[in-house]
Amino acid sequence: MKLATAAIALLLLCPLPAQAQSADLWASYSVNSQTGAWGFAVGRPSQQAAYNDARNGCRRTGCYEALSKFARCVALYAAVANGRHYFRGGSSESLAGAENVAKRQFPNNLQPRKVHSICI
Repeated sequence: MKLATAAIALLLLCPLPAQAQSADLWASYSVNSQTGAWGFAVGRPSQQAAYNDARNGCRRTGCYEALSKFARCVALYAAVANGRHYFRGGSSESLAGAENVAKRQFPNNLQPRKVHSICI
């Protein structure tokens, strides 16, 4: 009995890592570089579920996966050059971190704009 009580106390004092606590942290962005359409999904139980929901949100043929991550925070940035839409996604444990990751992926000659960002 004392051993069981000690084990429960140890679990309460040493919680599991965040990933182990919440399996619903899959996020995905789906984009279309010709039309600029995009869709997203967050808080899904699997990478495939996140991708499927993001693609459905994009609602156009020609949509492809721009980001698929097991992450708490995600961001999507875009820039237009020569009539084409360029998308970059980022993920992090903070919103500012996810936005910075996405922005840093663009070359200096493009001025990206934030399309979407969210933390769950």
